[in-house]
Amino acid sequence: MKKKLVIFFLLIFVGIEFASAQAVANVAYVLEDGSTPSGKITNIFNEINLNYDIIRDSEIATTNFSDYQIIVVGDSVDRDELLPLTQK
Repeated sequence: MKKKLVIFFLLIFVGIEFASAQAVANVAYVLEDGSTPSGKITNIFNEINLNYDIIRDSEIATTNFSDYQIIVVGDSVDRDELLPLTQK
């Protein structure tokens, strides 16, 4: 009985941690200046409770990407060489 109770609380704790980790995940959605965000992509972010910021191509050089856990890059981003894709 005691072992089942410990396992139960452990599962609850892991579930809460997982849910809170998803809720605070930050996504940088990088798009070309003037382009429209994909509704399919933003719907996916919303469905899984990810917070996202849209970063325009002209903002890449001045954006602190260390604030984000995930970087999603659109098709026609001109300054993609400035993205810190090899840094953690």
